[in-house]
Amino acid sequence: AHIAGGRRVFASASSPFSESNPPFYVTQIDRQADSRRKEDELVRLMQSPQAKLLPICNGKTLVHSDGAALVPAKDLALSEDQESYFLGESEQGEPIFAVEIKEESEVPTLAGADVRFIDLRTEGPELPHEDAALLGLAQSL
Repeated sequence: AHIAGGRRVFASASSPFSESNPPFYVTQIDRQADSRRKEDELVRLMQSPQAKLLPICNGKTLVHSDGAALVPAKDLALSEDQESYFLGESEQGEPIFAVEIKEESEVPTLAGADVRFIDLRTEGPELPHEDAALLGLAQSL
C-alpha cells in the first residue's frame, strides 16, 4: 500500500488496474439527466426500436463473452409492475434501461447462447471498462 492524495491505495502485481486505469469508471453513454425526469420521454425512449435492456437478476448482471449483454427491449415482455431504470443513450443513440427480472431463465435464449449472470464484484474487473461501468451503474440503481 502507498499513500496517494491523502488516501491509502492498495495494488497487487497481478492487478491490471492502477489509479490511472480504474475499473467501473469509464462509461460511453450519455446519461441524459433531463430525460429521466420526464415520464413521457421515458416511455418514448423505451418504445424506440433501438431500445436495449440490461437484465439484472438477484443482484447479478447479464454478460456474454465480450462484455455486457444487452437485450432488445422488443424481445423481452415487461409486466406493468416491472420497473425499469433509464441509464442513458449509447454512442449509437440506443436508449439503455436496466430491468430487474425474477428468473435467470427468462433471458438467455433471447440474448444468445453464450450469456450468463455474474456477480459484478468478483468478475466485473475482468470486463472491458466501459461495460463494467455500465453494469455498475445499473446495479447501483
